[in-house]
Amino acid sequence: MSVRTMSDLGGDWADTATWVEGSVPTAADDVVATATSGNLTIGTSINSKYCRSLNFTNYISIFTINTSYTLWIGDSSGGDLLFSPTMTCVSTGNATVRLVSEYVGTVNVTTNGVDPKFNIYLQNGSVNTNYTLQDNIVTTGNFGMIFSTLSNLFLNDKNITTPYFLIDVSSTPTLNCGTGTLTVTGSNGFKISNTVVIDNSSSFNIILNGTTKFNNQATAGKTWGNLTINGTTHTISGTNTFNTLTLSAGTTTTFPSTKTTTVTSLVAVGTSGSLVTIKSSSAGSAATISQATGTINGEWMSIKDSTATGGATFNVTNGTNVSGNTGWNFLILNVQSTGVVGTYQAGSAFLQSTGGISGGTSSAYVQSTGEIY
Repeated sequence: MSVRTMSDLGGDWADTATWVEGSVPTAADDVVATATSGNLTIGTSINSKYCRSLNFTNYISIFTINTSYTLWIGDSSGGDLLFSPTMTCVSTGNATVRLVSEYVGTVNVTTNGVDPKFNIYLQNGSVNTNYTLQDNIVTTGNFGMIFSTLSNLFLNDKNITTPYFLIDVSSTPTLNCGTGTLTVTGSNGFKISNTVVIDNSSSFNIILNGTTKFNNQATAGKTWGNLTINGTTHTISGTNTFNTLTLSAGTTTTFPSTKTTTVTSLVAVGTSGSLVTIKSSSAGSAATISQATGTINGEWMSIKDSTATGGATFNVTNGTNVSGNTGWNFLILNVQSTGVVGTYQAGSAFLQSTGGISGGTSSAYVQSTGEIY
C-alpha cells in the first residue's frame, strides 16, 4: 500500500506527472489531495482507473470524469471515498465511480455537501462490506448498489437526493434505511431487487418527484416507512406496505393490478383544478389499497379500477367515480337555498357508496353535522 499525492500542476490520472511520487495509482494505493493540488481529470486515455481509497481533504480544485469513464475504488483492506467541501466535481456524461471494496468492515462515503455529478455505485464480491453514509448526499448522478453479494448499505439516518436510487442485485444484501429521507427526481425512480433485505424504520421517508417509478421487484413484498408522491405521473409496482402514503394534488399514481398496497394512513387531497388520480396498471383489473382502521378523507380525486378494503372508511369529497371501484364512498358537495327534506342543504353532501351490502350503489343525503335524512 502506497500513497499517491496529486501534484500542484494536476493533469490526467494516467499521466505520471500528475502525481508527486511520479507513479500512477494502482488498486492498492491511497490517493490524496492537498490544498494546492491542481485539477484532476479522468478520461483522456485508458477508460478505467483504480485506487484503494480517495481522500480529497482540503482540495479546492476541479475533479472531472469524462463521458463513459469509470474510477474503481477499494480492495480487501479498505475503500473510503471523501470529498472536500471546497472542491468541484464535473461529469461530462455517463461517468461512474464504483466502490468495489472486499473489506470485512465499514467503508465510508462522505460528500461534504458536494454534488458528485457522476454515478456512484457500491458493489463487491463475497464478503460483508458495510458501506456507510457519513453525511447527506445531493447528486445529479445515480446512486445505489449493484452486483453485490454480501455487502450492505447503511443510510445512517442521512438524506439522499438522486435521479435514480437502485439496489439491483441477485443476492441478499441489507438496505438499512434509518430515519432519513430519500428523494428521487428522475424517470427511472426507485428500484429494489427481489432478494434485498430491508431493515426499515417507520419514520424513513421516500419522496418521488417529477415523473418516476417505485419499482419493488420482491415477490413476497416489502415494508417501508412513508412514501410521498409529488410531481405528475408515477407507477408503483410490487406488493408494498407503507406507514403513511401521501398522494399530492396533481399526481396520477398507477397501482399494480391484482396486488395489495397496505397503508397505516392514506392521505390524498387534491383541488378542483388539480386532482389526485388513482388507477390500476391493467384496465378492468382492480388494484387494492388496504387500511385497517380510521377514516380516509380524500378530496378532489379521480379513481378507476380500485378496491378499498381492510376495515377503514374510504371517503372522497368531490371525487370522480370513473369505473371499476369497490369500497370507496364518493361525497359530492352541493349548495341550495332550501332546507326541505329530500333536497340539498347548505353544507350538505351526497353520499354514493361503491360496493354496498349487495355490491351495488347506495346513496343518502348527509348534512354537514353527519345526520342522514
